[in-house]
Amino acid sequence: MLKQQILEKIRLNPCTYSRLWVNQINKFGNNSSRLDKLLNSIEQHLDVLSKRQELICSTKINYPVELPVSREVEQIKAVIQQNQITLICGETGSGKTTQLPKILLELGYAATGTIGHTQPRRIAARSLAARISQELGQTPQSEFNLVGYKMRFNDRTSNSTAIKLMTDGILLQEIQTDKLLLQYSALIIDEVHERSLNIDFILGYLQKLIKQRPDLKVIITSATLENEKLAQFFSGAPIVNVSGKTHPVDIIYQPLHEDDDDANLNQAIYQAICAALSVERGNGLVFLPGEREIKQCLNFLRKTELHNYELLALFSRQNNEEQSLIFTDNGRIKIILATNIAETSLTIPGIKFVIDSGIARVKRYSLRNRVEQLQVETISQASSRQRAGRAGRLSHGLCVRLFSEQEFNLRSQFTEPELLRSNLANVILRLLSLNLGEPNDFPFLDQPEPKAFNDGFRTLFQVGAINEQNQITPLGRKLAQIPMDIQLARILVAAGEKFACLSEALVIVAFLGIQDPRDFPLEHQQLARERHSIWVDKQSEFNQILNLWSWYKEQLEHKKSNKKLLEICHKQFVSVLRLREWHELYRQLKETMLGLGYKENSQSADYQRLHSAILSGFVVNIGQKDLVDNYYLGTNGRKFYLHPSLSVDSSKWIIAASLVETTRLYARHCAYFDPLWLKGIAEHLFKYTYSNQHWDMKRGEVVATKSALLYGLQIHQQRISFGSVDPKIAQDILIREGLVANQLSKKYAFIEHNLQVIRELEKLEDKLRTSLVLMDDELYSFYAAKLTYEVVDLPSLEQFLLVNPELLKINQAEFIERLTATQQSLELYPDRLSVNGQSLRLKYIFDHDSNEDGLIVFIDLNKLSLINSEPFAWLVPGMIRDKLAFMIKSLAKSQRLQFNPLQESITEFLEQADTQQNLLTQFIDYAKSKNNLVLNYPDLFELKLPTQLRCHFRIMDKKRVVASGDNLDLLKLELAPTLSKIVVQHTTNQKITNLQAFVTEMNQLLSEVKLNTGGSNLVGHTSLIVEKDASVSLGVVADLATARVSTKRGFMALIKLQLKEQQKYLSVKKLTNFSAISFALIDFYNKDALILACSQYILNQAILAALGEKQVLTDLVEFEQAVNIAKQNVSIYNLEFNQCLERIAKLYGQIKLKIVGHKLEDELILQLDDILYPEFLNSTRWQFLSNYPRYLQAILNRIERYTKSAGRDKLLAEEVNFIYNKWYNYVEELEQKHKVVSSELYAFKYKIEELRISLFAQEIKTLYPVSSKRLLTELQQLYLNNLI
Repeated sequence: MLKQQILEKIRLNPCTYSRLWVNQINKFGNNSSRLDKLLNSIEQHLDVLSKRQELICSTKINYPVELPVSREVEQIKAVIQQNQITLICGETGSGKTTQLPKILLELGYAATGTIGHTQPRRIAARSLAARISQELGQTPQSEFNLVGYKMRFNDRTSNSTAIKLMTDGILLQEIQTDKLLLQYSALIIDEVHERSLNIDFILGYLQKLIKQRPDLKVIITSATLENEKLAQFFSGAPIVNVSGKTHPVDIIYQPLHEDDDDANLNQAIYQAICAALSVERGNGLVFLPGEREIKQCLNFLRKTELHNYELLALFSRQNNEEQSLIFTDNGRIKIILATNIAETSLTIPGIKFVIDSGIARVKRYSLRNRVEQLQVETISQASSRQRAGRAGRLSHGLCVRLFSEQEFNLRSQFTEPELLRSNLANVILRLLSLNLGEPNDFPFLDQPEPKAFNDGFRTLFQVGAINEQNQITPLGRKLAQIPMDIQLARILVAAGEKFACLSEALVIVAFLGIQDPRDFPLEHQQLARERHSIWVDKQSEFNQILNLWSWYKEQLEHKKSNKKLLEICHKQFVSVLRLREWHELYRQLKETMLGLGYKENSQSADYQRLHSAILSGFVVNIGQKDLVDNYYLGTNGRKFYLHPSLSVDSSKWIIAASLVETTRLYARHCAYFDPLWLKGIAEHLFKYTYSNQHWDMKRGEVVATKSALLYGLQIHQQRISFGSVDPKIAQDILIREGLVANQLSKKYAFIEHNLQVIRELEKLEDKLRTSLVLMDDELYSFYAAKLTYEVVDLPSLEQFLLVNPELLKINQAEFIERLTATQQSLELYPDRLSVNGQSLRLKYIFDHDSNEDGLIVFIDLNKLSLINSEPFAWLVPGMIRDKLAFMIKSLAKSQRLQFNPLQESITEFLEQADTQQNLLTQFIDYAKSKNNLVLNYPDLFELKLPTQLRCHFRIMDKKRVVASGDNLDLLKLELAPTLSKIVVQHTTNQKITNLQAFVTEMNQLLSEVKLNTGGSNLVGHTSLIVEKDASVSLGVVADLATARVSTKRGFMALIKLQLKEQQKYLSVKKLTNFSAISFALIDFYNKDALILACSQYILNQAILAALGEKQVLTDLVEFEQAVNIAKQNVSIYNLEFNQCLERIAKLYGQIKLKIVGHKLEDELILQLDDILYPEFLNSTRWQFLSNYPRYLQAILNRIERYTKSAGRDKLLAEEVNFIYNKWYNYVEELEQKHKVVSSELYAFKYKIEELRISLFAQEIKTLYPVSSKRLLTELQQLYLNNLI
């Protein structure tokens, strides 16, 4: 009977649940207990609807005439009744927000269900509920109120609620449990132009829902709607436009400069307010981007004359009492500084002017960096109009925009939807949990990019909400039931399921889900930090949260009154309102988790368990501190810093609850953790890499470093056996680094055999300069072809050898066969070379990277002086052909073509060449005789040969290399002091010192002496030696050339000892006109030095004339004859030298006087410096000194003639200078090449003086015929002789 009665009531009183109830009644027809419960529930619900309808009928509905929407009520009613979806585009001040619920109420939609009305903000929902209730004549505190509101932490609805104001987040929560939204007969989605994430989801959801709920009326309203776009989205839904502001608003543009800072912004706001007050007396509204800017501006304005006005702030962190101050009327003009919370929905009474900064703080998710960015950005044109619309609600209004009109026109028309600048993880999870199909196909008003969806899927995979196929997991369905961000929900599930720390996790997650209850007022930041320090934990900010919670619970338990609690919290700089919100969210989350079957832990969780649970949610918000700089390297290569407000110590590893990019990327709510904890939490995200794979000789296997990477961040490393990871690569490394490199811990017969084969082949390879030996790659290929795939380490290798003991041995005969075609060639590469009667050992190296690539000659130190360098230019017969080919190919094309065919020309040259003579001169002669081709010796000499075509030398002493290089002459020069030192050391006993005259032992001078130096047989030569103290000794020197020079100097010194009387005479008897000579030559000698130099010069010249061409005086008779001749020569040379030097001094003095200021001064000074210089007598032989008067006289003659023939002089000077410079450069070049420069080449400068005589002073006559051409030819030949 009851069933029929209920069905009849449903038929007579239809509502949104009617179809559901009928289906359930039919479904439970055979289950009496369940059916009875259902029928009782339906009856109660119908009674509520009936009572509510009675209340509605007794309510008088009217529409304020001053609102523009009131004039459109009938039109709106008609459109709503005729269409399921209605779009209301009403400008600010139209009254649409307050009047539309009343229209739906009047149309009777509250009779079948609730009229839902969403708002983007809690403060708007609360204030609108009060406003609508007032207009309907409802008592706010009445139990039977038609208007209620529901938001997070606050539900003010009842059975009588017909119009339900709520945040859009509440509607989304209700969708989870009521997918068809059956409690609502009509829905008003307000402020759609804000395009929040929730609004866009609701719009897409409603587009799908209206097909299943044809009875549901949907009204979408906005102040600045993208009309056509939204109408098209809802299949051509009708648009009703409602006029906006009832009074005009004047717009004034007062732009700031681009570089203006906060202080200048505050000054501009102050000036704008003053200007606005002078025009419009009334309340003002100032829009600023955030709480910090509002507080700074308030502090600034309170220091101006505006402090007489009521200065108020409005932002989301305020409590109800603080926010309600803006609605109270105390008779004073209000100036309200607000964020964009006051931009829509919230109507502040009495606003006469608006100051628009043109900026807002916008949260934006960076897909590239995967972090939240909270930065100040310019607002859109639509937002600017919304802000301006706050003025002029009651009368004429004013809006001052702190930017230019041009900038306004360039700004985007509408605000970018939050959907396009957010992480889509929560949206995707909601879609998956509601089984709404593929998230990418969900009908959003603005479809996000595919990469945004991919990033959302990635976030869900990180927390385990979906699998690799992007399908929702059981864990994901649990997470979807928790009304929190996906990462925070993951922490709760991990805490309840795995880590037994749900009690602590609830506290922390609830804290992270609200605004921080700790206050940091700008004017008391330091004091606030000190007060907050009682909760500080240096390791973890999450522990600080628990400490704050414990403190709050303790205060609640011992509170004496609410007022006392408020005072304590105010003193500690914490917000009581936020603490209450925290407590309420904690309670709600606890109910949710207990409802899902989780239990709180009975014992306190330790640090690791709690922070492991936190890691489960924030697994990618980790970082490792850089060893040098003060930043953390996080996942995906992100660098972030700890926020300055944090009070935790800097640790090696940090986990952060959030990474927000402002001026830089900052981490907030951080704690230390051990990266090893991630092993059981994020292993599904690990990417493993293997590095440093190498053969470990001790372990006898290939090992590698296994690194676990979390989005590029190395979490941990361990050393592993690599054979089981990749057997193929492991075998490759075993062969290359173990077998080929012979790095095995044991000796194996096949390795010893193969090494011996390789050594034999290496010798042949170096000689023939070809790859005959088993190179590493060939050896690798040999082993790789023989080994089976399972051989990856020593144990498996030994198992293989048990079965195949001979398989890994190289067949030497097989490789020797490759040499049979070149066996005859081996004779061209001898092992020894005979040079100057000495047999020298040779070695060949085939290594392009070696400095000794090619031929190496070993020369014993004791034989070095006996070896001539010329034969080595021929290398060995097997290499000389390549050298000659290179020389020919380096010639100019016209020259090298003369040698074609090349190999025949080389053969012809070698057949007639003498390998004991100079290679280059013979080659030049061959080219001249064969093709009449003139080659330049210096060019060939300077040719840089490749390393393998040069002869390399190693000088050995007792099997030790004492010197090496490619230039044998230079090595000789460098080692000459060493050889001399060795010879002296081993001939000390044979040395005769302090010789005063000829002794019989001197008849062995210049003879060869063999010395045994303890392993090395050195060869020396008997020689006279002039010691440092000028005494003469008879000893041994290293080489014959040195012995000849030293012996001649010794004889001169011995003869000089016999001329003591002559020396005494010369030192006492001054030269004629000595004073004049001394004065003229003062630049080169002082008086005493000149006397000594003259006497020594006369003696030396007398002795040299007595010795003549003799190198050695063989007996006492010859020695005494030389002494007697020298005595006679002294008087002769004394007279001639005196006359010569007197003439030189006189002419030099005249020249010095005449060249001062002369045009030839610089040139002649250089010429004089070349023959007259300090101590020039010591190095000028008599044959040249005797001609100095002629050279000086020629200079005087040139000076006298210059004025008449300056042009001719210049030409002749260029001719002489060309020859002089060429001579100078030749000498310098030879000295740099460490060549022994002959005395003939040094003396060539005197021939240049003769040339100067022939050109500038022909009347003096030259000693021999000279010309520029003749001298150039002679100079070239001298240079070549010294170069060879």
